[in-house]
Amino acid sequence: MKKKILPLLLTFLLAFGMLPATTFANEDGQAHDFADMPNNWSTAALKKAVENELLKGYTVSGKKLINANAPLKRAEMAAVVNRAFGAVKTAELNGVTDVASKAWYASDMAKAVMMGTFMKDTKMRPESNITRQEAFVVLARAFKVSSDTAENKALANYSDQNRIAAWAKKDINAMLEAGYVQGSDGKLNPNANISRAEFATVMDNLVKQYIDIPGDVTDISTSGNVLIRVPGVTLKDLTIKGDLIIADGVGEGDVTLDNVKVEGRTVVRGGGENSVIIKGNSDLSKVIVCKVDGKVRISVEGEADVEVIYVDDGSDDVLIKGNIGTLEVAGDNITAFATDANLTKAVVSGDYSAIILRDKSNMKEGNITGNASKIIVENGTAADKITISGSDAKVEGDGTVKDVEVKA
Repeated sequence: MKKKILPLLLTFLLAFGMLPATTFANEDGQAHDFADMPNNWSTAALKKAVENELLKGYTVSGKKLINANAPLKRAEMAAVVNRAFGAVKTAELNGVTDVASKAWYASDMAKAVMMGTFMKDTKMRPESNITRQEAFVVLARAFKVSSDTAENKALANYSDQNRIAAWAKKDINAMLEAGYVQGSDGKLNPNANISRAEFATVMDNLVKQYIDIPGDVTDISTSGNVLIRVPGVTLKDLTIKGDLIIADGVGEGDVTLDNVKVEGRTVVRGGGENSVIIKGNSDLSKVIVCKVDGKVRISVEGEADVEVIYVDDGSDDVLIKGNIGTLEVAGDNITAFATDANLTKAVVSGDYSAIILRDKSNMKEGNITGNASKIIVENGTAADKITISGSDAKVEGDGTVKDVEVKA
């Protein structure tokens, strides 16, 4: 899918020594409050980061400082991303030895682990500077930026690609393909620190508008990605020229898309059992469902058109209703319930996962490629054809299946 190329300034600046991190979460203010706000390429992004409550500052000798050129620490990045997405839920940090329970960043590190942006480890190095490759991987995880290929071709243009850690290559390649990052003088400088100003610029490239107030939204002020981080929002009669992110801050609440066209992807990280409603003449090409905790429902109503619903990961059930082009469960240990749904195609590519047809649902074509996965066709539902190629995969249920082909 084509994305609007959003250039990223990658100028490296001489970094200041960091001030005590304990003040990072305690100070805030408007952009004009900071005595050291720069007047350069980063100014607009820094002001937006402050206005959207992503970056906060420090107080030194009675002055508020944004400290734009200082390297961003890992805990600070966790806090910024949490704020951007409105994250609330926390994971247990049992076994983590370097995150003190009374540290200002303890809650933010726990939220980051729950979001899946930071991986839980014995040492999470919250007070270490975060490198460019680490920062790009965190953002790829948060925004579900991925590549359609496995060859990492986008890295081939950079002379220092061999300096990228193996665990980071896939995500950095995807960020390059999407146009969110670019190199400088043919290099990516993956192990260099990223400054607060640089990171603010990346975030500005990734999100052009935040929606923070419940109610009807009938105007989008800019092109680019839009992020909803509160429940109770209805987008009406809009075209979003980028991605739409329904963020963690929506919680178990609702978001309605009424006559909305999304030219990019729709990333569903929040919502509940009666949540994401797509209606009117809405047109969505790809919906990525990746809520990390709790059930979420995608309901397609009326003349709305959704080409693909891709269930990426999560710990609970996904509920699907309405007319869908393709439903794919790609994550492991996930069950998707198609209720009163019409599916042109259904794919279970994750392991130990399932798609269950119920309540008059119909499916034209089904494919089970994941190991120990299944499609269940319940009584009163029907499937034209199901192909099995995954190990120990199954077709079950009392519904009608016209044809089953077993390839493995």
